[in-house]
Amino acid sequence: MILQKDKVDSVRSSRVLEELQKRLNVKSKSELARLLGLAPSTLLRQETNGELPYRQLIELAEINGWSMDELLCLKESGKSQSAECLTIELMIRYVAIVVRVSEKYLTSAEIKKRDLGDKKIASLRIELAKILMELAITTQGNEAAVDLACRSILTINSA
Repeated sequence: MILQKDKVDSVRSSRVLEELQKRLNVKSKSELARLLGLAPSTLLRQETNGELPYRQLIELAEINGWSMDELLCLKESGKSQSAECLTIELMIRYVAIVVRVSEKYLTSAEIKKRDLGDKKIASLRIELAKILMELAITTQGNEAAVDLACRSILTINSA
């Protein structure tokens, strides 16, 4: 599956929202929408169009200590793919993707535009690298997914 232009297929979008409902112990999509700070019609439209409220999902994952991979149904709950099982060739490929995406968004021009302090940038680079590497492994080198995650994380951190 390739995530392009912030879209996923509507089936996956529905699965993600169902998983979120289970985790939050919410019975209806309307209630879920309100918890996410969205109008029920907005959440329904997003689900139908194969979109997800990424900002809210990332915030909930951070607050609750959830794995974004599991929340986004990229890997099964409780089952993780060990980096040790990957060949060196694949690891090099994944690292190259992470470096390419990170350099794209963490250039000096981007940093100035976001007006983040040096300490926050250093901390963000480390955390971002960990998240993006895990995502690269989980999505088997899907650069579009890594790019989307990077943009989402930077948007949240610069808000």
